[in-house]
Amino acid sequence: MKNPFDSKSAVRLNVFSHPNHEFALFGMEQRLKPHFVYLTDGGGENRVQQTFEGLRSIGLLEHAHFLNHPERTFYDRLLEVDTEFFVSVAEQLRQIIDQIKPDIICCDAVEFYNPVHDVTLPIVRAALRDYAGKPDVYEIPLVYQQHLDNGNEISYVCQRIPKSRAADCQRLELKPEELTNKLNSRQGIYTLLGEQMGATLQDLSSAHLGVEEVAVARVRVPQVAEDQVLRYEWRAEKLLMEGKIDRAIHYKENYLPIAVALFGE
Repeated sequence: MKNPFDSKSAVRLNVFSHPNHEFALFGMEQRLKPHFVYLTDGGGENRVQQTFEGLRSIGLLEHAHFLNHPERTFYDRLLEVDTEFFVSVAEQLRQIIDQIKPDIICCDAVEFYNPVHDVTLPIVRAALRDYAGKPDVYEIPLVYQQHLDNGNEISYVCQRIPKSRAADCQRLELKPEELTNKLNSRQGIYTLLGEQMGATLQDLSSAHLGVEEVAVARVRVPQVAEDQVLRYEWRAEKLLMEGKIDRAIHYKENYLPIAVALFGE
């Protein structure tokens, strides 16, 4: 298995559904200087601005491409099972890939935590269809809800590949300066991310943040593993019962048809 962190001469592209997700590989990005594509605005200008600040702090703002789709649009198009919309996003991404010609692409992992995160890998696969370059593709872990025997307990795992996928995992140990910059950015730049994720992110130790992981990307539509929970469906049903939303995104009804079409299955 190739280690995507080995070759310093490789051209790299990181594809994220939301601004601020670059924090997950903030050490790798300092060392290997990838390009970036952000599919949505993350729900607001403030998150975009914090990504500007984060990338500027490591000299990579000029490497970033922002498609600026409103985050709400992605949710709405998932609800409507609008495959053509996501095909059009893949076409936008393909245009950037044609310009950059990456050897390695890293993108948001499919973790069943957020359907907008999870549609990123299918979009990448659709963008690479019939692409002659054949870059290696890896998934970047963000956060997932782990399955516990005690059904009343909720636990999240941040920036780690599930044990069920350990064979696909590759790791990078950060240098002291890289880790210091990452820790400082968590407190001084990515404040919205910290507020959103709370202790799940804020309580991560230096030892945890000092190791970054990716996994070899799947070539078929991922299924929920035994050590993961289909969190976005579970949460949507809860919000429906509370009257906070009118419609829920489901894996089989909404996500799966789009993912199957984008993967080309």
